[in-house]
Amino acid sequence: MGKKLILLTNYYPYYKGEEYLESEIKHLSNTFEKIIIIPTMINEKMKVTRSTPKNVDIIEINYHHTTISKLKNTVKRYKGEDVEQTTKQFKCLLYQNYFSNRCEAVFKLISQKLFSQKNDFIVDNMEVVIYSYWLYTTSQIGVLLKRELIDKHNISVKLISRAHRYDLYENETRLNFLPSRKFLLKNNDYIYPCSDDGAEYLTSKYPKYSDKIMSRKLGTSYKGTNIFTNEIPFEIVSCSALRPIKRINLIVEALEILESKNIKYHWTHFGDGEELENVSKLAQLKLNKRNYKFKGFVKNSEVIKFYKENSVGCFINVSASEGIPVSIMEALSFSIPVIATDVGGTREIVFNGENGTLLKKETGKKEISEEIMKIISSNIQEYNKMRDKSYYIWKSMYNSEILYKDFSLEVLEMKGEKN
Repeated sequence: MGKKLILLTNYYPYYKGEEYLESEIKHLSNTFEKIIIIPTMINEKMKVTRSTPKNVDIIEINYHHTTISKLKNTVKRYKGEDVEQTTKQFKCLLYQNYFSNRCEAVFKLISQKLFSQKNDFIVDNMEVVIYSYWLYTTSQIGVLLKRELIDKHNISVKLISRAHRYDLYENETRLNFLPSRKFLLKNNDYIYPCSDDGAEYLTSKYPKYSDKIMSRKLGTSYKGTNIFTNEIPFEIVSCSALRPIKRINLIVEALEILESKNIKYHWTHFGDGEELENVSKLAQLKLNKRNYKFKGFVKNSEVIKFYKENSVGCFINVSASEGIPVSIMEALSFSIPVIATDVGGTREIVFNGENGTLLKKETGKKEISEEIMKIISSNIQEYNKMRDKSYYIWKSMYNSEILYKDFSLEVLEMKGEKN
């Protein structure tokens, strides 16, 4: 009997987000006999938006995340075991209560569906790997699920979690706190930050668990070629959610400087979010409307189509915080040079002066505009070297065909614990 995988996600394959899994799931499905995906944050209004392989089943959990349920989860004292109270700050204690109670409520829904259904997935004495895509709610739910599988069904279980950005860097949060850190580190068998920077951060903060923390990078697949024609206007692309932390306003302000110098450019942004109205108004105020376009949220295939059909001069990311941006990997796979801020694991993919430019985190519009102008004014030989280096870095370090195949086989070989 082959080994089976339970994949805990936020939304995938529903709604949007977790696009990186669209490549990884193919390799996981080739490696494991059977996979069950459990999206933990969906509601009845959300629809499946991505296809999955034939040996993948989806368990639909509709958790009603209302204002009342949030309030109850916050004020109700969590009675579960082992979740440490790591802080005396009142706000952090409330956050921990909310987090733990919510995870337990979702776990109970999963348990009811997973163990009541007449299916051949859960069989006594089988081997299962629980793969949490985040070191957050999915990971805590994974701990609870692991215990139930071991205690009640005598199943051999291994629990692993990836870690990205919001679920990893406590120092990047408002409260300088993330819930259940020691609990999750103790109860996961392995933790896989997506960058070396993330692994170093977690190891330095929790050295006791260093033997189970190691980076395993994300990747993208080869999807075609971007032909650069050196045409005017120079095409600039950005791709991210429109949230304050992404600082898209800085791009607008940098492009205003380009316009003041009569530099011919066009900027395309993919992605939407809470800052859409503010950024749109800023662009209307500062930029010529013919020089930019907000595409909004589009499927990843639309971004790929754009790269194939347009001559893109550079990709830009000026975020204040990152794990390691998959959007940059995708741009590099099309040989596009990158301008990005030196945050999180970005320096592991953008090498200053080789495939683009690294800016300081505290960068401003002047510095950004200067780096764009440097790329625009570089001679074609220098520019083509950057393009060649971009593709080489992607192919040698972030090719998902290699990374995800190796990771899937590594996970398959894990031996789980049981009673």
